[in-house]
Amino acid sequence: MRFTQHILSIIIFFLLFLGGGTREHKQLQREIDDLHRKGITTHFLNDTTIAIEQAWSGFKRAKTLSEPTEGTIRTWATQHNVPVLEIDPTLIDTNLYSGRYTYWTTVPISNTIGGPLLVGDLNRNGKSEIYGLSKEYLTDYMSHVYEIDTNGNYTLLYNYVPRRGSSMQFVDTDTDSLKEVVLNYGDSCFNYEQTTPTSLPTRRNFNYGMWQFQGTAIWTFYKMTNLDNDSHIDFIYRGSEPDSVDSVNLFHNYTYVAEFNPSINNFQRVWKTQLLHPPWNESGIGGYDVGDYDSDGKMEFLASEINGTVWVVENNGDNSYHISWADTLPFINLFYQTSGDVDNDGKREFFVGATTGSGNWTTVFEADSDNHYSPKFLFHLLSGGSLDEPIYLTNDVDNDGKLELVIFSGADLYVFKSDGDNSYYLWYYYHANAKEGVQFYDFNGDGRKDFIISKSMQNGNLQLRLYADVYKSNGTLGVGNEPHTLPNAITFNQNYPNPFNNMTILEFTVNRLGFYKLTLYDINGKNIGILLNNGLQPGTYKIQWDGNNFSSGIYFCQLSTNNYSVVRKMILLK
Repeated sequence: MRFTQHILSIIIFFLLFLGGGTREHKQLQREIDDLHRKGITTHFLNDTTIAIEQAWSGFKRAKTLSEPTEGTIRTWATQHNVPVLEIDPTLIDTNLYSGRYTYWTTVPISNTIGGPLLVGDLNRNGKSEIYGLSKEYLTDYMSHVYEIDTNGNYTLLYNYVPRRGSSMQFVDTDTDSLKEVVLNYGDSCFNYEQTTPTSLPTRRNFNYGMWQFQGTAIWTFYKMTNLDNDSHIDFIYRGSEPDSVDSVNLFHNYTYVAEFNPSINNFQRVWKTQLLHPPWNESGIGGYDVGDYDSDGKMEFLASEINGTVWVVENNGDNSYHISWADTLPFINLFYQTSGDVDNDGKREFFVGATTGSGNWTTVFEADSDNHYSPKFLFHLLSGGSLDEPIYLTNDVDNDGKLELVIFSGADLYVFKSDGDNSYYLWYYYHANAKEGVQFYDFNGDGRKDFIISKSMQNGNLQLRLYADVYKSNGTLGVGNEPHTLPNAITFNQNYPNPFNNMTILEFTVNRLGFYKLTLYDINGKNIGILLNNGLQPGTYKIQWDGNNFSSGIYFCQLSTNNYSVVRKMILLK
């Protein structure tokens, strides 16, 4: 069967290669080759859908190649008045960011593709613990806990024999103040608990089967949290159950909420819905995020799917939920989510990411009113590709009391700050030689957060090794001492010629990636036109204004980047 699927995949790809653009299919083949070097298999389900499977972690994903055009995406952004920040990593001046972090140490541990490592100090000894998967070239996959001291030396603390699951989450399901770690493999999650508040979580507590039919198990990043404000932890996940009525489709997939039941010491399903209808059903959903997105005191969870639909599901009572909002975006493979108040306006934004052949697209949503959300910003990162598994985090990376948005797309790590309501700029960039995931944590106890990139490497015998590199913060660029503070972010020269007859040149320089707007006003302060409204790379730009349709007089041109602007006075003489 596997041989037949492999031959079918080759035939489909060959037909695609002959029938489509050479450049696009060469790029797709490079992505497939890169996945194979990580021990990840691929096969075509049909001529526009490809399946990805990482056997050693249980990861499975189906992705569509039926991509919208960039024109379609940009038209949607224009119609919704959504600014676009486009970043080409090949144009980034990496010298601007080279002093922030330096390589520190390597630890023999990694995690599933697209999954950040779990890091904490659960045994409270002042040393960082890393939970994940380990494998050397000649060994099997095992779930391990490693500890790092402040000098970068690591020690293996525990081996979860015979588990080989990915580390997913720290939680306290039974609210007894003893922390638990959740490991995942395939269709089941495994819970291990501390025996004391200063021990590692090594006591096998329970396991929970999410899929009642293993053949349908497709990966979802799930969440465990308190959704309905009672005393029990809830569990949002995608799973399946048998259908006693439908004789054709014996099993159906759903989005479930399960709640921890102390009497059985396990989760118990309390609610379900089918967000996505045939042919995908819930198999096309990538994961979930949790938060009170509209600040109404009710918890919501977010889901998004392969064809571009986003849902917000709100709690409305004990074990009761309803779909409170939905929207469809012009994206495919919309599997990735995170949330947080990154722009510091008191509202929790949610970020949904998509992967395409033209790179990574991330849409920022924010609440306009109760149960209503609108797109506010769009990132276009020329990284990754259709088959990429990017990582999304919100984290106070520099300990300034404000969240940053972290996107790890392809081999490119981006950290974004906000310089005002619904406005973002690149604060840090790093190009890695490989990646599975990323996490930020203070590993050496100096009060500054470092970051760890989990990776995999294949040798000439097609054997895999898992490891992670830790990069420590140098603290050389702190709050108020960033390389491009707002007053220095833009230089706006006087227009020339000035005075002018009909034609004049507006020249300006921007020193960082960001969103910029160039607006014209008459002598009365009336807005008479917008010459620029877009994201720009660092550089010098010239824009010509034709005043042929305007009368002689004094005009003003304002160049702004959200909460900083420069105005130039211009004189039109005819």
